Amino acid sequence: MVIAIIALLMAVLMPALQRVKRQARGVACLNRHDGFVNGLFLDFSTQNIGLKELWTFKWHRQFDTRGPWTTAGGCQPNDWPAWMRRFKDY
Repeated sequence: MVIAIIALLMAVLMPALQRVKRQARGVACLNRHDGFVNGLFLDFSTQNIGLKELWTFKWHRQFDTRGPWTTAGGCQPNDWPAWMRRFKDY
């Protein structure tokens, strides 16, 4: 009798727990970087790089830091996809 009650409770609770787990995983994936990515460089240093900073970061000597996705290149805040607009401009 006890085993039947436990089985019944498990049958009722498991789908609800799985649904909560799926929802929590989705929230964590949407905001896990908080607007930054981790940069690892050849000198073994690391740095948090803003998502919008990726276009202005001097990756090598000839990299154009005034490209179309920079403020210097004429990019306006509304040009970014909606999910990136809240991140810092560089």
